Amino acid sequence: MIKWPLDSCRVVGGMRPSEGKAPFARGAAVLDRTDAPGSFLQVHRYMPEEAEGDRLDLEEWEALQVSQQGTRLTSPVPARAHAAVWIVRSAFTEREAFLRELSANGSLLGQATMAGDASVAVVREDLGNPVRDKWAMERFDAAWTCARAARWPEALRLADLAFVLGRGLVAERVALLALAMERQGRKTGGEGLIDMAAGSRGAELGASVRAKRDELARQCTIVPSAAPLTPKERSREAMYKARDRALECFTGGQEKVA
Repeated sequence: MIKWPLDSCRVVGGMRPSEGKAPFARGAAVLDRTDAPGSFLQVHRYMPEEAEGDRLDLEEWEALQVSQQGTRLTSPVPARAHAAVWIVRSAFTEREAFLRELSANGSLLGQATMAGDASVAVVREDLGNPVRDKWAMERFDAAWTCARAARWPEALRLADLAFVLGRGLVAERVALLALAMERQGRKTGGEGLIDMAAGSRGAELGASVRAKRDELARQCTIVPSAAPLTPKERSREAMYKARDRALECFTGGQEKVA
């Protein structure tokens, strides 16, 4: 691990690909130095005037981009403490409002740029995380309202967004997403999501999620079958199923979601 002074650094990319099925992703910043061309730093943490992380040479940084582990910014921005790269993809249908809110409170360092159909933003997370947390909470509340009304396609979209915006695994959010997946005919994917949570945080969380899912299910309107999907909802459903198929399972035959 090495330390670089922030006043000589720029953010040139982040440790997440611009392409992907999830509507939102966060990646650690990658910096370069104006006084050391060809050297890069994958940030692990910040001090008030320094960044600490792993040094990369040009070949290593380019290899991360080629292997879809990193994204390069079209225009570097001056580095600041707490900077990270947020990927806001087209599946995030309210992304313009989300980015406007980040801009309004001073979270954005420079302007968000496009990489394919994704918006790539450099965000001061000390300012941006409260916005992210608020959006996650609001999306969860809206998903629960839809679930109570048996509007499962929209409940699934909103619960998925609340899940990826969340910072850490929250049992209630995982449970609602798993329930929405099951009600949309994706029981294996819903169980896989719970298994993923248990594998990441322990069996106790998995048990808590299953109990919360069952509790939420009892509070929801039970309908014999899902309402017919609109064309937009069918497109989203196809995207969600593609995500299920693309992820490895912990045990044979079980699909997983991220």
